[in-house]
Amino acid sequence: MKTIIKVEVRPYLHSELVSLYHTSKSTFNKDLKPHRKKLGKRNGNRWSIKQVEMIFAIFDTPYVIIDE
Repeated sequence: MKTIIKVEVRPYLHSELVSLYHTSKSTFNKDLKPHRKKLGKRNGNRWSIKQVEMIFAIFDTPYVIIDE
């Protein structure tokens, strides 16, 4: 049986988002590039909740599949 868990909306580190989308840092940066102006600046290396919501809207909300 597979269980699908949606990821919670909270502030994420850039590297955490890269892991959630199962991609490399360079690919994720390239995909984000056209949306950077709309997203605004990060607070250090962390994306705010509002920015994470926008990223989830752009790329769909990631989820985790757990085999039981």
